[in-house]
Amino acid sequence: MDIVFPDITIASYNVLADTYIRKEYYQESAWPLLDPAIRIPSLIDRVFSLDTDVLCLQEVEYDLFRRLEVRGRACGYEFARWMHKGMGKPDGVATFVRDTLKAATSMNIEFTDGRGGKRSGHGALLTFLHKGPVVLNVVNTHFKWDPDGAPVEDCVGIAQARQLLNIVGHNVFAVICGDFNAQPGGPLLSAFADHGFRDAHPGLPPTFNLRGVPQKLDYILHRPVLKAYALPTPDVAPETILPSRQEPSDHVPIVAAFTVAK
Repeated sequence: MDIVFPDITIASYNVLADTYIRKEYYQESAWPLLDPAIRIPSLIDRVFSLDTDVLCLQEVEYDLFRRLEVRGRACGYEFARWMHKGMGKPDGVATFVRDTLKAATSMNIEFTDGRGGKRSGHGALLTFLHKGPVVLNVVNTHFKWDPDGAPVEDCVGIAQARQLLNIVGHNVFAVICGDFNAQPGGPLLSAFADHGFRDAHPGLPPTFNLRGVPQKLDYILHRPVLKAYALPTPDVAPETILPSRQEPSDHVPIVAAFTVAK
């Protein structure tokens, strides 16, 4: 049966929690721009300039979520959910859905990834969206970073990815967004590829710049039944300074539009 699936736009954006900002981390950035009094209003403007149907944000502290929620209502985002990382961390993930979509409900997924009985605090927020006859599963997550070259069996991020795939990996109308803290072609992304997920932004567009080394850490993944159209991503070159006046986070946002593949 042919399914009519109107276009839907989804953004993923790590907004950089204020708690994690240290001057030594961002020596190239103009320090006044990192003052919350300046950065947060600029960040809120940047988020809503994306003008997408769904916003999946990471590293969102609760005070910022409340401010985004107020601005979001004025911009037509009636659905807003925030999931706290836990384990003493101040931030979490937040998902906003425009009122032109029917968001049925959301579900928190807590990763049971801990070593020695301890959890990392990371998780995922799963939102169910109704679009015609389809229920789209949109996942917003932030996987834990693992050192390059670490044995797969010791990688917490990969364990988190596998748990998430056990929950949504067989849903053909699933989209997984977030900061994966992993490079294309590595074992974490390979786990998603093995389940048939595709990258909406293939071709290594960097989303983060660490000491002059651009990296791709942010993804919007989808199953093949959903045809993805990647929208332009801000250029990130070795000389790109993040955060900056134009980009108030150390990541740049990514956006994709979806229809059902014919």
